[in-house]
Amino acid sequence: MSDALRALTGTAAGHDLALVLAPFALLIVPWPEPRMWPIFAGAFVIHSGYKYLQAMTYARGTYSVGHLGFYPFSAPHLGATGLKLAVGC
Repeated sequence: MSDALRALTGTAAGHDLALVLAPFALLIVPWPEPRMWPIFAGAFVIHSGYKYLQAMTYARGTYSVGHLGFYPFSAPHLGATGLKLAVGC
């Protein structure tokens, strides 16, 4: 069975199957505790803001900073900076 599911990964048939099974997953998987909802809301806001900023950089055309050749707002850079601020190293 797992080989059959792996074969569906990334295909239109897999997408259709996920759309059909998603409502059933909401009934089977337990909902998170209410104390976790603010964390999920914060993660959603951060993720949405990041995606918005990324779309704005794509709309502007160039994706590098001078000769350095890296994205100015990349997930690894933001994650490392956030971890450093949270841990205090």
